[in-house]
Amino acid sequence: GADLARELAGRGHGLTLVARREDRLRELADELSGRVRVEVIACDVADAAARADLLDEVGRRGLKMDILVNNAG
Repeated sequence: GADLARELAGRGHGLTLVARREDRLRELADELSGRVRVEVIACDVADAAARADLLDEVGRRGLKMDILVNNAG
């Protein structure tokens, strides 16, 4: 996932990073934020309620997805 994020950032795509471990997301966001816009949302995508909350959060932030990389394990 991190390598895909780096590749997309290298191509100029803004990113919304989603995973359970917010600390790891923040580290990657810090690395990439000098190049593109990076949002961090901590979420366990294996949990149905958390996925619903994720969609709500994306909407609250006004984010638009052009590319979705489903890299969950």
